[in-house]
Order: sequence, then structure tokens, then C-alpha cells
Amino acid sequence: MTKVSNEAFLKILQDGTRSNGKKALYLAIKRNPGISTAQLQWSATGMGESTVTARISDLLDMGLIKIVGDFESKVSKHSTYLIVKDFDEQIALSKARTKEKAMRYVKALEKLGVPFYCDLKQLTA
Repeated sequence: MTKVSNEAFLKILQDGTRSNGKKALYLAIKRNPGISTAQLQWSATGMGESTVTARISDLLDMGLIKIVGDFESKVSKHSTYLIVKDFDEQIALSKARTKEKAMRYVKALEKLGVPFYCDLKQLTA
């Protein structure tokens, strides 16, 4: 993510002009450091499981939150999250996540036998 997109999102948080899923989840994590995916799904956000998962993924992509732990319930594994306040850490987390996603994509293509002709450094720069 870029500095501009992070700043735009943070401006939405401050001025309260728009309400969206990312904002609701960001604020829930800010109010409850270490909150889990399951707790977010059952909170007052009113979002379904797939929506919560997608918006959490967006916030992770932006580097605005980070995973700080995991726990397993009887049903599944859940991550716990914290807000990332430091801009340099946000950028580092965002770049690392982009690289991780690119590597998963390449591995999936290789598994299917599809040749991949792109320099990963170029994808993750």
C-alpha cells in the first residue's frame, strides 16, 4: 500500500464521513487489542464471516494491522490482531504481505505446471 492510501483511510477514521467494514473492524481492533477473528465476527459489526475475513485481509494488505497470535477453537483456528501505528512498520508489513502473496501465486502456478516468466523482485518491489 502507498502512503497516500493509508493516509486516506486514516482520514476517513478521523472525520467520520464514511462508514465501512474496514473502518468498523479497525476501530474494533483499536478498542480491543488482541481481539480474534472469531470475536470480530460475533461483534456488533453486523458483518458475515466472509466479509470480516475479506476486510481483515484488506487491513493486513495495507499494513494497518498485524497478526500477533493464533488460537484454536473446537471449530477452527483464529488469529488475533493489533493496530500498527508506526508508518515505517506499516510499509514493511505491506511489502512483506505482497511478497508472500506473490510467492503463493507462483507456487500454485508451478504446481499446475504453468511456467512463470516474471521476476519476483519486480512484482514485490
